Amino acid sequence: MVKGICKTDSNFDDDSKEHVYDEQSDEDSINDETTDNDNKEDELVDNDDEEDELFGHDEDYENRNFTQNEIAMALSLLKLRHSLTSSCITNFCKLLKLLRVQNSPSDFRHVRSLICSPYTSTIFGDALITCPSCHQISTDTNRCSTTKDCMNKDKFLSNPTVNHVLRIEPQIQSILERNYLIKPTKDENSIHDMIDASFYRKLFNNETGFAITLLMNSDGAVVKSISRSIWITTFVINELPTSVRFKRENVIIGMVSLGSVKPNKTEMQLFLKKLVKELVHLEQNGLQYTPISSPIYTDQTIRVFVIASTCDKPAASLLINHTEAGGYYGCIHCENVKVGGGNARVFLNANNDEIELRSNGTYDAAIALLERPTTKQKRASITSVNDGLYGLRGSCAFRALKYFDVYQSFMSDTLHTLYEGAMVTNRI
Repeated sequence: MVKGICKTDSNFDDDSKEHVYDEQSDEDSINDETTDNDNKEDELVDNDDEEDELFGHDEDYENRNFTQNEIAMALSLLKLRHSLTSSCITNFCKLLKLLRVQNSPSDFRHVRSLICSPYTSTIFGDALITCPSCHQISTDTNRCSTTKDCMNKDKFLSNPTVNHVLRIEPQIQSILERNYLIKPTKDENSIHDMIDASFYRKLFNNETGFAITLLMNSDGAVVKSISRSIWITTFVINELPTSVRFKRENVIIGMVSLGSVKPNKTEMQLFLKKLVKELVHLEQNGLQYTPISSPIYTDQTIRVFVIASTCDKPAASLLINHTEAGGYYGCIHCENVKVGGGNARVFLNANNDEIELRSNGTYDAAIALLERPTTKQKRASITSVNDGLYGLRGSCAFRALKYFDVYQSFMSDTLHTLYEGAMVTNRI
């Protein structure tokens, strides 16, 4: 059989070209197509390489070894670009060691410390230590240095609570310089987001210049089996688009408390004073940052206001310095006394009277009563004291904030109020 010729039957017509093909011609065609495809793929790869190029060529680095910080930064960029795990970076470090690359980090922890250590003093503030017995600030990490007759005056018998207040300003600067901000809708009757609310519009009508607002969250967990507790207070910027607002890299960490038990109300107010001090500074003086949309990289001053908080009921009571939700006057939204017995705690308006909602005004009145000299208070009993304070246990650090209402700025807790409250059915 002649190569390249195919006959379908014995009556093959020599003049017919229908069933004849040239194998060499076909191979050339395939090779041409393959070459074209390869060229296109090469072009795509070249384009991808240009877009994804992470490390450019620089002659300044040819005649010297890279420093540890430079290698650590390069590994960090690789981790971010390709979503690598921490263990993968550790393996990269081991590979660099095997290749005898000078100044290579030992593992991922070493990489992280090399990058973060210069900024530790910028972000991390002073640590506050409170005695687990008298709940006062101690200047000694091993014993209570404040109260003379404290049972921990020689040595802490249990782990003290250590509170770290992180600087908010550099965190906000970093977030603002990486993201675009959104503005309220022009239609005042339409609400699509928090920034469309009337309260938000009123705030910006009162203020001059640029401003942003923060939403606060505070919550914690206790592991009783190992006597460990952690309490974290965070913020998010309301002007960020909802698609990125709650991403981990855009969450602002304001405070972290570590101890053997949950912080009590006295300790929490001591901790919050440090945090609120910086928040007041940001309200009055603002911060400077370079907007991502600025064509000439011009710094802009912007003020920061905390306007609301999302917490569950136990956390809200702790931050406000108020009676727990299940106690008398435990509701943080109204001044009704709880009725009912057993495990039921309800706050009903039996006489259909107008309910007085809590506010900064009711808080100020209760604080004025609390701060009166004992000789002038003339209180008949503990009950009369509670009736006058309406559940308030002491001062609240958040009262110093301009647009934050001590009570009304705490959003409703759907978990305890609805899902574990009004919607709970009796189980037999």
